[in-house]
Amino acid sequence: MVGVYHLNIIESETELKDLLRAQKSASAKERIQLLYLLKTQKAKTITQASELLGRNRVTLQDWLSKYRLAGLSKMLERKTSPGRPRKIPPWAEDALARRLEDSQGFESYHEICQWLETKLGLKANYKTVHSLVYYRLKASPKIARPQSLEQSEARLEAFPDDLLIIQLDNGGFHKAKTLTVPEKMILMFQPPHCPESNAIEQVWQYLKKGLRWKTPASLNQLRVLIRKRLEEMTEEVLKSITGRSYVLEAISVVNF
Repeated sequence: MVGVYHLNIIESETELKDLLRAQKSASAKERIQLLYLLKTQKAKTITQASELLGRNRVTLQDWLSKYRLAGLSKMLERKTSPGRPRKIPPWAEDALARRLEDSQGFESYHEICQWLETKLGLKANYKTVHSLVYYRLKASPKIARPQSLEQSEARLEAFPDDLLIIQLDNGGFHKAKTLTVPEKMILMFQPPHCPESNAIEQVWQYLKKGLRWKTPASLNQLRVLIRKRLEEMTEEVLKSITGRSYVLEAISVVNF
């Protein structure tokens, strides 16, 4: 038959089936499927295989050329893009990582940007620095600083007979080994990725609800509206917002 593609495929039909099941990527499966179609003669030409796979003939010929050259491993080999060069090179990352471990720390991500520019001569925007510090280095601008026992004990004297429970998020500085927690104080950590269990989020939601249909014409008018809304949030209102039963239950389940 004119156009029949002649290729010595050394793998058996059974082996190709097993290989097809074992592939994790769609690209690898297509390559194995091409060999299977030709091995079983379900596709006798490249044109037929192209129609069955929905791929261009030139692409299939390129795959088969690699197979003929160095076998299945070469055919399944995929080029990996080196990607764009990092805006902050590895040597600068190491210097920043050491600086983050220093007791002085940084006050903000903006201060890190300034430090990179003045000390290392590198300009990086806020987004780049935040991604590097938070996601790559798994760090935070502010390190956990030792607390004053005298200050903590002085505050506890105002509640001589009470057990104080403080709700916290899962920030690393809240779980630092150097953090000293008085005996009469219990730290309860909210569930991760659950902003609805964060008391301050409930407060912000209540605040924004009262401003939903307001249309301030200027920033000053917005400030006035926010101030008025805050003044309306009495102690009783705050207790009703932050003391919701499902919030307390969620925190209790996570911590006990």
